Amino acid sequence: MYMVEEQAETIQERDGSLNGQPVRRREQVVNKSELIQTLAEEVGVGVEESTVIVDTFFDSIREALQEGNRVELRGFGSFKMKEYEGYVGRNPKTGESVRVKPKRMPFFKAGKGLVDLLNE
Repeated sequence: MYMVEEQAETIQERDGSLNGQPVRRREQVVNKSELIQTLAEEVGVGVEESTVIVDTFFDSIREALQEGNRVELRGFGSFKMKEYEGYVGRNPKTGESVRVKPKRMPFFKAGKGLVDLLNE
């Protein structure tokens, strides 16, 4: 039994599957605090200064999108606003008609450089 488990781990390491079945990997989340800490360490500035830089970066993107502008980060991707018209939908529980208001949603499209990097 132990040998079978050991063998399965080897197969998993080699091709990302376990006995032919895809294996779910636990995803790690990078949050704003970690970005700030990484910037501080990489550039050699204080955490306070890194916080201002990261906040300014995200605020600039937010402001551009609010104004209806597209934000393009070459090699990474672009952000733009998509506008959706209102429509009449249905409440799935009651079947009652519901008016859905028009809305604007941010949309991100990955750039070629990012796509290529993730598919290496």
